[in-house]
Amino acid sequence: MFKINVPGVSSDTLQEIITTRKQGEPPELALALSGPELLDLFRDCDAVHLPAAVANYIARLVSSTHPGRAEAPEEVRKFVKFGASPRAAIALAGSARQGPSFKESRTSASTKCAASRRACWGTG
Repeated sequence: MFKINVPGVSSDTLQEIITTRKQGEPPELALALSGPELLDLFRDCDAVHLPAAVANYIARLVSSTHPGRAEAPEEVRKFVKFGASPRAAIALAGSARQGPSFKESRTSASTKCAASRRACWGTG
């Protein structure tokens, strides 16, 4: 649900790719987490409180992406045909919960984290 800028890789990285990926097939991956560990991680994310103010902010943000809505900015009315779906709101809420939970060990999400991955993760 987020735009991720992927810069070009170094010549050393390219050399490794072309020597380890025969016929374009990636090398076999190792598990980072077991199934139960992943379920624990999801449970921890779900336990982070999403305050009503944050849910309201996310709802207004997603709603404003629909060109027919009064709250839609002029740019949206001019250039957007279809706005974001409820899944976008769900993804933003999940992101808001995950940012403070794992970066700062907080138990409540914030509008800062809902608005910007950079604000919570220090990336952009």
